[in-house]
Amino acid sequence: MKNSNTLSLFPQYFLYKFPPDVDSVIVKVVSKAVYPCSVVSIQDIVCPVYDLDHNVEFNGVYQSMTKQAAITVQKKDFLEEQFFVVFVIKPEDYACGGSVPASVQGNETWNLRRMKYLEVTVVPSIKESVYVHAILFSFLSFFSFYLGSLFVAFVHYIRSRRKGCSGGASPDDGNCDSHALC
Repeated sequence: MKNSNTLSLFPQYFLYKFPPDVDSVIVKVVSKAVYPCSVVSIQDIVCPVYDLDHNVEFNGVYQSMTKQAAITVQKKDFLEEQFFVVFVIKPEDYACGGSVPASVQGNETWNLRRMKYLEVTVVPSIKESVYVHAILFSFLSFFSFYLGSLFVAFVHYIRSRRKGCSGGASPDDGNCDSHALC
C-alpha cells in the first residue's frame, strides 16, 4: 500500500487490512518538511478512534515525527487483522524538539496554516525464517572459528611435547613424564 496525502489541522486516518500471507508489516511515513510536528499512530479498529492532539497517544502505538517515521505492526496484535493508521498535526512543535518560531509569537492564527505532505508506505517486514538463518549462520561461523582455534592449540601442544622429549632427554631424566606422547 502506498498513499500520498496532505495533512492539515484536521486528523486523517486510513484502514489497513493484512493480506492472508503476511504476519508483520512496517508502516513508513516520509515528509520533505521538518515542521510542523506530527504524530503517527497505529490503533485497533474500535470506537472511538483517538485522533485528536490531546488523546492520540491513549490507544495503540504512536510515534512523533518530523521528516520520517516507521512502526512495525504484527497481525497477532489485532483480532480483526486490520488497523487504523492515524495522522495528527501537533499544534506546537515542542513534541518533536522544536519551538514556536519567533515570527509567529503573538499571532493567534499561525497554527491554522499548519500543513504537511506525507507519503505513507506499508511493506511486509522480514519473515522469521530470515532472522533464524542469520542467527544460525553467525553461530556456526563463531563456533567453527573456536573449533579451529582449539584444534590449532591442541596441535601446538602435541608438537611442543614431542619437541621437549626428543631434545636429548629421556623419560627417566624427569624432564619428560612417561605418559607423554614421545
